[in-house]
Amino acid sequence: MVLCFSLTNLELGGAQVFVVRLANYLAKKNNQPVYIYDHWPEYRNKNTLHHLHPLVKILSYSESRFERWFIWKINAFFRLVKPGSQYRYFLNKKRLQKRLARYNVSLVNSHMSYSDFVLSETTLPPGCKLVITLHGEYELSMKDPKNNPDKIRKALDKSSALIYTAEKNLKPLDVIGYKRDIKKQKINIGFDPALFSEKKITRAQLSLRDDEFVVGMVSRGIADKGWDTAIAAVQQYNRSAAKKITLLCIGNGTYLQQLVEDAADANIRLQQFEENYQDYFYCYPLFDIFIFPTRFEGESVPNVLIECLYWGVPIVASHHAEIPAMLRCGTEQEAGICVEAGTIPLVTAFTTALSTLVSDQALRLKLSSNSAAAFKAFSMEGVAACYEKFFNEVRS
Repeated sequence: MVLCFSLTNLELGGAQVFVVRLANYLAKKNNQPVYIYDHWPEYRNKNTLHHLHPLVKILSYSESRFERWFIWKINAFFRLVKPGSQYRYFLNKKRLQKRLARYNVSLVNSHMSYSDFVLSETTLPPGCKLVITLHGEYELSMKDPKNNPDKIRKALDKSSALIYTAEKNLKPLDVIGYKRDIKKQKINIGFDPALFSEKKITRAQLSLRDDEFVVGMVSRGIADKGWDTAIAAVQQYNRSAAKKITLLCIGNGTYLQQLVEDAADANIRLQQFEENYQDYFYCYPLFDIFIFPTRFEGESVPNVLIECLYWGVPIVASHHAEIPAMLRCGTEQEAGICVEAGTIPLVTAFTTALSTLVSDQALRLKLSSNSAAAFKAFSMEGVAACYEKFFNEVRS
């Protein structure tokens, strides 16, 4: 089976990171090429492709900056002559079709909504199957008037099967009244620590003292990940605490930079890795607690929480998306605390959860100990095996 993953872009997002990790794992395991088609090479984050396996091949409508510049000029001309025309979109669709045929692709696995929509209008090679994996983008796209339900229905009709990562991913199908009896399976996001180059990062390198109590947060530097809540909760805790705690924020983007600057608080630190973004992975052991107050509507199974489980860091996170199941909340083997605002403000709820974990070392040790068992569900070996089995069933 020749496999091609299809992504809207290779920006730094959960779906993109997972696909690259899965492609790396499968290429190495099977010792055969795995292709990733990038529909928007203009918006590619180099950090997404760190340590790409030699057998993982990146495809797009053009890998030449000059050619892309020329294509966009032609696109502008056509739009001037005929408003609404999309020469670049048409070219991308045609070249995607040619790439799939050239490399004898037998199954395309699409992971983002724009990619799904393009593939719904693309003629696949004879015998080639399309499988769509839902990560939460349909929940977001339903709010965009440009992405009307007909586009989602058309993509689903073209697909031979669906994979979903969280139960909430299926809600848009009910909203649009989609009744087709399509083959579906829930498969977790997978993680393989072997995909990271081994590195040692110490507290001293990040200007942290050994005796500091460090709360860490790692994510994309966008507002809906809850950075403002994390900062406010730590500041609220510190106002009445005998011993202050430090929040270490690790993320990219001007929003996060500005947020930390505006806080003007010595206990709120920002760390960004410009040379190799994946260095963040070796910061988890420096955290006493991991905080994740996400409110991102497209959230499903956050990679950062899987990584926390791997490292055994006690977690306090939002009761949102698949997070309660990930942390086994409400069971005897819980690996973290899920926070809901309820009748009190969300910041206060997170402050209370932080206070509980900071003061209760035994609880932190228990959550850390339970992390290993919770992580097993996200081992890339098992997740990749589920993907391959499902693909083979679709192909048979």
